Amino acid sequence: MPFDDDSHQSVEKWIGLFEDVANMFTLSDLHKLVFGKRSLKGKAKLSIQSETSVNSWEKLKDLLLSEFGYSCNSAELHEMLRKRKLKDNESLEKYFLKMKQLCNRGNVEDTTLMQYVINGILASVIRKSISYGC
Repeated sequence: MPFDDDSHQSVEKWIGLFEDVANMFTLSDLHKLVFGKRSLKGKAKLSIQSETSVNSWEKLKDLLLSEFGYSCNSAELHEMLRKRKLKDNESLEKYFLKMKQLCNRGNVEDTTLMQYVINGILASVIRKSISYGC
């Protein structure tokens, strides 16, 4: 399970999932460090490679959190959800999962998520019908 900050994945969630798997396999801190570093992609990988003192899982985790930890308030989160619309080349499933991923950045109720998803789909349908002159 790679971590790439370009995918808008929450580093906090990734660390939680990574630690759950590591605990299932009772990995040592050294193994966590090795597998953690090998799981990084993109800017996260480059960022860690540029650091010289990352020699424990705790240091790696702290560095990832300080570098890629994302915090937004609920107003910013709701604004992102309101602006996110179904793209022309995007499947409904992918759109829904991306919206759900955004909701994981905060505390958004399922009914609120569904309303944003429906609004994003309706906006896409209206946009298409206008462009086709319907």
